[in-house]
Amino acid sequence: MAKLLVVDDQEANRYLLEVLLNGHGHSVATAGNGVEALAKARQDPPEVIITDIPMPEMDGFALCRAWKKDPALSAIPLIFYTATYTDPKDEKFALSLGAARFIVKPTEPELFMAILEEVLGEHREGRLAATVPLVEEEGVFLREYNQALIHKLEDKIGQLEQANKRLVQEVEERKRAERELRRSEEKYRTLMEAVADPVIVYDRGGNVMYINQAFTRVFGWTAQEVAGQPLDLAPPGEGDQTRDRLYRAMAGEPCHGWEGRSLTKDHRMMDVNLSAACLRDDEEALQGIVVSLQDTTQKKQAEQEQEKLKTQLIQSQKMESLGTLAGGIAHDFNNLLAVMTGFSELALDCAQGQESASQHLRQVIKAGHRATDLVRKILTFSRRTAAEMRPLDLNREIGQAVTLLERTLPKMISVHTHLAGDLKTINGDPNELEQVIINLATNAQDAMPQGGRLVLETNNVTVAEDFSATYLKVAPGDYVLLQISDTGQGMDAHIREQIFDPFFTTKAPGKGTGLGLSTVYGIVKSHGGHISCYSEPGYGTTFKIYLPVFHEAEARPSRPTAEQAQPAGGHESILLVDDEKLLLELGETLLSRAGYQVMTAQSGEEAVALYGKHMDRLDLVITDLGMPGMGGYKTLKTILEINPRAKVVIASGYTANSHVKNALESGAVGYVAKPFGRVELLNKIRQALDGI
Repeated sequence: MAKLLVVDDQEANRYLLEVLLNGHGHSVATAGNGVEALAKARQDPPEVIITDIPMPEMDGFALCRAWKKDPALSAIPLIFYTATYTDPKDEKFALSLGAARFIVKPTEPELFMAILEEVLGEHREGRLAATVPLVEEEGVFLREYNQALIHKLEDKIGQLEQANKRLVQEVEERKRAERELRRSEEKYRTLMEAVADPVIVYDRGGNVMYINQAFTRVFGWTAQEVAGQPLDLAPPGEGDQTRDRLYRAMAGEPCHGWEGRSLTKDHRMMDVNLSAACLRDDEEALQGIVVSLQDTTQKKQAEQEQEKLKTQLIQSQKMESLGTLAGGIAHDFNNLLAVMTGFSELALDCAQGQESASQHLRQVIKAGHRATDLVRKILTFSRRTAAEMRPLDLNREIGQAVTLLERTLPKMISVHTHLAGDLKTINGDPNELEQVIINLATNAQDAMPQGGRLVLETNNVTVAEDFSATYLKVAPGDYVLLQISDTGQGMDAHIREQIFDPFFTTKAPGKGTGLGLSTVYGIVKSHGGHISCYSEPGYGTTFKIYLPVFHEAEARPSRPTAEQAQPAGGHESILLVDDEKLLLELGETLLSRAGYQVMTAQSGEEAVALYGKHMDRLDLVITDLGMPGMGGYKTLKTILEINPRAKVVIASGYTANSHVKNALESGAVGYVAKPFGRVELLNKIRQALDGI
């Protein structure tokens, strides 16, 4: 520990050094100038003195000169620590006075303490000596001292000149800003006349000082009619609210976008958006209030229309969510149906000759087929089945459907058609589009128990950008419009919002599944179209279906149909892959009975491992697509990497799943839809093995 004396005229500087030195175990005394430092040192000499240079009464240079002349203090090392005298000439002069070190502020604490400890060590060991001859003669000292002061004064003068230049520049910039502000004010006064919204200015007493041309155009009053007069624009019974807003704005409370209503000169009511601000003079004295009035009548009407569109959006999102859920359920249900019908078929084979058992099993199989049809409807709604698309004349399909309807609908319902003669071609599945027409006609029949009219119309329409933005996911372009209307009892909004939901029905229990309109919805969406419904209680119902016009380049390949020939077996080796254990058991039994050698795997990883070991004797792989882990698509890709000539058939409950298309494009030789029957499966296997 050392006893130190810190000299600085700035209390904050003394405090920071004291904290630093105390923290390193030293004892610290302080002084505010050279005179005070000499007095304290003579009374209680320190081991080292640390001093700034510029100080009142006696600066650091004079202190160092006096310090070195005092026999009692001259041996005590002095360190200069300054942020003002930083020129190399200043350092040279300071060392010539006998200073031990010259440190420029700011210096890192670690470096500062290292220098101090070095000086203390040299002093205690007697190694500290002046590096240059000390200035002894008073004249020489004064000359060099004056040169240092003059040099510093020149620096200060230069700094003051620079500060003065900056000040002059700031003054010029402020004057320029004031000129720009005046020009801006003039510009905005001019723009006020050109502004599109009505503007009215009241004085402090509530009398009109100014109105712009837009105010006259919208509200009807001229400047001559209202100048100097009070003008209350609020309708009867609403004036208090409007006046209160204006008084509060005049008191300085912000008023932006307040919605209210106003009356025009000819007593028309309009919705307005009101904003107001105080009008003040150059001394900030209140002169009046500026009021801007925006006509929002059309905006209000647009908001009401937007609310309708919001309802449509919510309905669309709900249908997408329900479709995803329905598709997932249907996929799993397909696997169960495949097991039920497959094992029933096997049991039927075993029960041949036992008429009673055979009859019962045929009923089980029949029920399974009905369940399969139900699942197909669910998948159609959720748009997870692929349509058999081809170019179609919609008028022709309507004609065929109407022929059927005229034979099946009650006689008190008359069917009328208004079909465009130049109707453009669409790309569609004739069976599915017929189902759309039949389902909508059946719904119309139920809505007209006492009879009525069913009208089918077609037209060519062009969907514009604004319509496309309104009805989500309908791209602008050319469409064929199918409109089906009835004169039935109609629907209220609550029912209308649910009509496309699966399993929603207004019919009595046992009279319908509630999948008719949801199937229609799924078919239309799978055709890239849009369906909307307009209905009011007592005014009938109209469905509008937009189907995109067919373009040759957009034609999509149709899904290959299953062969109906009698199934044939074989003796080849087949690897069957599915995560459903019962489906594996069923498939192994069916294929083994047909003569095939069967290996099974419950995951893609297991299938790849088995194929790697037995690829030389495996002739075909049948893999499910929807499996956890590796999945069917990756299993296909991996097997083809092992053997590019491998034959792989894929199976899935989603015929419209993008993975089905990707798998076929990636090298799968065939596809079988779940739930598959024995005949269909065996035919698909034979086709794949024989390369048909």
